[in-house]
Amino acid sequence: MPLETALAYLRGAAAQRRIPPVVVIFGPHAFLREYVLDSIVRKLVGEGCQHRSFQIGAGDDYGAVLNELRAPDLFAPKRAIACRILRSRRDRAETAGA
Repeated sequence: MPLETALAYLRGAAAQRRIPPVVVIFGPHAFLREYVLDSIVRKLVGEGCQHRSFQIGAGDDYGAVLNELRAPDLFAPKRAIACRILRSRRDRAETAGA
């Protein structure tokens, strides 16, 4: 899977290129992460994907996201599933590993 910065992606977003099946967005700038996610979701929804969004916080697990990935949707053969890992969850994971 190719790696590119958020700015490189945004510069090339105008080109009609295909979005890969899995996209991981990371980096220190929350605004850029959200902007890239929003641009990807808008493109996929424009192509007919149903959008589902999940947030994983400190007390949550990945069960709902995994169920969404496993279960086919009768009315939406193409889906755009976004999963945000909240800071509370990331902080909890960091302290557990230390």
